[in-house]
Amino acid sequence: MDRSRVELKKCAICDRAFWGGPEDMACGSCREEYEKLREMVREYLWHQPMQKATLERIETDLGIPPRVARMLLKDPRFSGLGDKDIAKDGLDEEEKRNFKHDR
Repeated sequence: MDRSRVELKKCAICDRAFWGGPEDMACGSCREEYEKLREMVREYLWHQPMQKATLERIETDLGIPPRVARMLLKDPRFSGLGDKDIAKDGLDEEEKRNFKHDR
């Protein structure tokens, strides 16, 4: 860890303050649990490559508390994700326009 970039942060799991680097999202006591949750989300997203998963869907499908799911979204290792990338129903506006029902 680059000691020059250490800052006071809030743990994503227990809300306690701790000193950590840019990629640290949980205190020492909660780090293992956080890494397990992060890996669950990573695997979930990996197995759904053509879909935009909503935060609500991830929370429901994986049973992750909403507060923790939002903190996972802020994790720099998920740097490609943001609110604009997450559609409410899984499709962005262009995909909605191009979607055709098979009837």
